[in-house]
Amino acid sequence: MTGFDATTAYAQYSSFAIDDESDNYRLHVSGFSGTAGDSLTSTHNGMQFTTKDRDNDRDSNSCSVHWNGGGWWFNKCFDSSLNAEWGRSKGTWRNMIWNHWKGSKEAIKESTMMIKCD
Repeated sequence: MTGFDATTAYAQYSSFAIDDESDNYRLHVSGFSGTAGDSLTSTHNGMQFTTKDRDNDRDSNSCSVHWNGGGWWFNKCFDSSLNAEWGRSKGTWRNMIWNHWKGSKEAIKESTMMIKCD
């Protein structure tokens, strides 16, 4: 991940799996290491994928509709969201965030997600 201030950080997980469509692409993640802090395991692990038209989160409102319009493994709502709108709207959660690195209202400029298959 890269911040708007040109700093970089990463989050790596030793185990990352996503269930199929019949379970709404439920996330299973563990084994964090990295410099960005773990903004995925405690809030998003075990959650089904939510989009604007498929509300699978635990919030009374759709996290996707209410906050950022992107799809993610929202809970109530999120510590991370890398599929959100691109931009730098400080003070809102509409943009990409990784809470344990930049905070919940500091947008991230770019991110790359990579999965290594064994």
